[in-house]
Amino acid sequence: MFEKESTRSFSAEPDAVYQALQACAQSARHLLEVDDGARAVTFQTGKSLFSWGHIVTAQVLDEPDGARLELVVTGLPEAPRALMDGKKNASMAAKVVEDVASRLS
Repeated sequence: MFEKESTRSFSAEPDAVYQALQACAQSARHLLEVDDGARAVTFQTGKSLFSWGHIVTAQVLDEPDGARLELVVTGLPEAPRALMDGKKNASMAAKVVEDVASRLS
């Protein structure tokens, strides 16, 4: 219910998209896990006025014409649950996708 998924295709090479994803993850509060072989990262965002933070798990996959970024955003396990968590997680997913896209420009 509160977990949100997002996917976006890019015309860039998968390794370039993964480098952009890594740069995005490095700017987050905590880098939790990196799997270079799978081109996947998990990171935690910081708290804000309206959020306790998020856990973002993202992976870059090959596509015939470039790469596909897939990500899942959830709230922190120890954070209290709220009715708006799903919307906040979707918003964070969109921010991560746009961050990666801007780093490819």
